[in-house]
Amino acid sequence: MRLAKRWEGTADGMLSELSSKSDDSNGLIDLAIGEPDLGTNHEIVKFAFSDALKGNTGYTKPDGDDDFISSVKQYYRKVYQLDFATEQIRATVGAMHGMYLAMRAVLDFGDEVIIIEPYYSPYVQQVLACDGIPVFFNGFYQKNSKNFLEEMERTITDKTKVIILNSPNNPSGEVYSVEIMKGLARLAENHGIYIFSDEVYNLLCFLPKYTSIAKYAPNNTVIFGSFSKAFAMTGWRIGYMIGPVFINDAARKISDFLTYTAPTISQKAGIYALENLEIADKYKKCLENRLNYIFFRVSKNKYLSMKRCQGGMFAFINIENTGMSSIEFSKRLLKEYKILVAPGNLFSKSFGEKYIRISATKDMEVLKETFDRIDNCCLSFEYH
Repeated sequence: MRLAKRWEGTADGMLSELSSKSDDSNGLIDLAIGEPDLGTNHEIVKFAFSDALKGNTGYTKPDGDDDFISSVKQYYRKVYQLDFATEQIRATVGAMHGMYLAMRAVLDFGDEVIIIEPYYSPYVQQVLACDGIPVFFNGFYQKNSKNFLEEMERTITDKTKVIILNSPNNPSGEVYSVEIMKGLARLAENHGIYIFSDEVYNLLCFLPKYTSIAKYAPNNTVIFGSFSKAFAMTGWRIGYMIGPVFINDAARKISDFLTYTAPTISQKAGIYALENLEIADKYKKCLENRLNYIFFRVSKNKYLSMKRCQGGMFAFINIENTGMSSIEFSKRLLKEYKILVAPGNLFSKSFGEKYIRISATKDMEVLKETFDRIDNCCLSFEYH
């Protein structure tokens, strides 16, 4: 007996591999994955569990609890001035569950999905699992909007079905400009392409205002959201998907034989979270301070460089001046300095080897110790 060919020889996913190495004993500092350190706000926990204690522990409707759907709808109307019909929204088991449902709904064998680099690593496996072909597009900071959009149009073919957009971006912390958003919207409408908008970090945007691409291409956009990061609810496994009704209808058919619906107690927690956004705002300020500190420490090290983060919880650090690849540098940090980071080649095929990703999910004292160790690592280059 053997596995299906698509899984034979396939390495473990990024999250599984990094998590297996995580161990706070023996002085290891784990900055590899995006696990918020503050824990879920106690009021969210109390609200969800008090509802469960009242006996509300059964299934919700397949699309989600009515109050949860209403909360998502009101949230997008109040914060982003976007109006969605109830039939466009569904509760999902985290954002990636929603993206899988949407990919299954729209991709045929051989359809192309443009993935903007740098990208969240699981996108690639999702495309492959849904019989699509990932096409990589370099969308990093150095490109102005005109060049970005011209190159994107050259990348689009008659097989292109989806463009995946992640803003604020994991791993870079970049927030794409309104000009790029409008341009991508025009391309999507002109070529009949879907925009899959991963908005997991929208409440962790450090700019004065966050704009969803759904504002410019509402009929072509499918939004994926999550409570994991902004509300420190990774273990609750709750998110949402918003898209055209016909895609949501197809997603319901697919979800019926996968998860049926999202966890009831987690949906209740999500309701409280969306009605108390100050919880996320507090964590956003904490992350912004930490990422600013990381930027300061990187700027003092001649072997490292980075752009100031505009959102999210990660720093994407250029290590080109070390003369080492992302794998080599990451292994050295782990073996000799007990720091676990994510190598940049997980996030880009074309330039990832020049980077590492560091999570800002530890307090300032730990971050200071981290960069003291990294500085010592870099100083060792001067003695070779």
